[in-house]
Amino acid sequence: MIKILPYHEAYEAGIKALFAIPVSGDLVLSLEREDNYFKGALIQTEVPKVFLCVDNEQVVGVFNVGERRSIVDGLVVYVPYFCDLRIHPNYQKGTILLRIIKFVNEVCTDLDNMPALTIVFSDNYRMIDMINRRSKFDGSSIPFYHEIATLNTYIFRWKKTKELNNAVIKVRQATKEDIHQMMQLQSQVGKNDFHPFYDFGNIGEDPYYEGLKLSDYYLAFKEDTLYGICGTWDMSDIKQTVVKSYSSRLKYIRPFYNFLLARFFYFPYLPPSGSRLKTIQLHSILIRDREPQIFRHLLNSIATISCLPKDTSLLCTIDQRDRLSKVFSTVHNKITKEGKAYLVNRKKEIRPYLEGGYLCIDAARI
Repeated sequence: MIKILPYHEAYEAGIKALFAIPVSGDLVLSLEREDNYFKGALIQTEVPKVFLCVDNEQVVGVFNVGERRSIVDGLVVYVPYFCDLRIHPNYQKGTILLRIIKFVNEVCTDLDNMPALTIVFSDNYRMIDMINRRSKFDGSSIPFYHEIATLNTYIFRWKKTKELNNAVIKVRQATKEDIHQMMQLQSQVGKNDFHPFYDFGNIGEDPYYEGLKLSDYYLAFKEDTLYGICGTWDMSDIKQTVVKSYSSRLKYIRPFYNFLLARFFYFPYLPPSGSRLKTIQLHSILIRDREPQIFRHLLNSIATISCLPKDTSLLCTIDQRDRLSKVFSTVHNKITKEGKAYLVNRKKEIRPYLEGGYLCIDAARI
């Protein structure tokens, strides 16, 4: 009999074993959480609410329905965020997903006043099928999913461009003296509904910013005015993507791909089987008027100042409607993964959030 229980550290080994189970495809990947699962949960949600599905003391499912601060209707509020859903392959054809969704509907009692945000990637066919079927019937035991955005996650390497090193826009790393300006810029540009809220003064003190330093943030100035912010995050001590194996096709072409495309055309490097994919995640992207050229300057400076090794790529998630997505239309050396953002409540209808706008989401916190 499967039980749904609150998170307890006694189950850490079982949780990590579940996350280490590979996901099949051309690249067989495992999305691991070493050395501690809960450290990652505290990055995704400021107030984690993690539950486990346990069958005879084996962890066969995990999900998080915690909360994090976002900007809604111009106010900073705690918004539910549904994430980290994992189900053991041996249980995916049963009723465990339906049980989880019904359980969430019972636990999250205020979804009509404050809907939850969740992200579903396009290759999560079972979840997408469930969402599509749910929209066709009434009933109160299962919440409704309302699509609000199509997101692209890009893995890429930025080729440094001398033309972007001009005298008009200057980019440097942040210091403590910049916190006030950073908070001011956020209040001026972070006005879209469900925009993440960043408390830059808590960096280095709050587990929500685990592993971050102020110097991981890059600031773009025109004269003395702050025009843009972009953070970088090395999450290798918190969340890991391990390449377990390659398909026969990729295994054959990998040496040629790395020698030609990765070496000369800056495509992402494919590591040996059993190795981690090395990425630096971009986040906290705050730019006046979402000006693509400011973003290009930030990316160019990140590539220049951080001196990333050749086997390390950048990772970024952008709404397709966001003006910043134009930057990636000219980046040909990228790998793209599509996903959908949903708001979750108990009604067939939902008020029109994000009218004429776009969703800001940090890849590191998906």
